[in-house]
Amino acid sequence: RPMPRLAGLPKYLKFMVCYGEASMAFRFPAASVAAGRYIGKGIYIVDLTGFKITMFTSEVRAFLKEFTAIFGDNYPETVEKMFIVNSPWIFKQVWNFVSPMMDERTRNKTKILGGPKEFIPAITEVVDLESIPELLGGKDTSCDFVHEQGPWAAQLPPMFKA
Repeated sequence: RPMPRLAGLPKYLKFMVCYGEASMAFRFPAASVAAGRYIGKGIYIVDLTGFKITMFTSEVRAFLKEFTAIFGDNYPETVEKMFIVNSPWIFKQVWNFVSPMMDERTRNKTKILGGPKEFIPAITEVVDLESIPELLGGKDTSCDFVHEQGPWAAQLPPMFKA
């Protein structure tokens, strides 16, 4: 989900914790039933389009510290792979700050990638192009970040429904 600009980081952190809990309680189990096999991990794509170093404020640094601590303590093995895409060269400074706070296993599953020519081949090693959102160069037109999609959608609490 994209970070809401007006919600504020504390509210966004609460949302992300709820999102993590909903993934454990609803998304992964329903995806497992639909796939006919256990699914307990996700593939996450973080798009840094528009990132500028001036966005890396003390408030954002504090948020990232708290976020990585909460998710490292409560959801340490829910990441299959993480791709950070459209990463500008300056992001290396941010990564040097963030990566030591991350669970080592998650950090080792994370790839920092540039634009589509670099990230599409990396992502399609683990996800079919048909399942990658169109906005990231894939063929999936159903991704809109507002309405939940998938076999779990009807079971989600109201806060996740538009």
